[in-house]
Amino acid sequence: MLAAPAFLFGATVATIWAGLYHVLLGKRAINVLLVWAVALAGFGLGQVVGSAADAQIWRYGQVQLLLGSLGFWLGLSIAHLLRM
Repeated sequence: MLAAPAFLFGATVATIWAGLYHVLLGKRAINVLLVWAVALAGFGLGQVVGSAADAQIWRYGQVQLLLGSLGFWLGLSIAHLLRM
């Protein structure tokens, strides 16, 4: 279980990734909310996988930066393919 600061840091990283994705590939303003929701879900899924696997690569405290970011990009790639 993540402590509150780790959760906030992970949500901040996911939000930064979502902003970058929307700046590069966003089409409409309403997509910001969808991209942000998928970003949080994907980063959270990557975080859960990394914690379950006890991965130590690119980790900052309790936050799995590498696997969370991979989960984020995988989630948004799937959403992009589904024409989000």
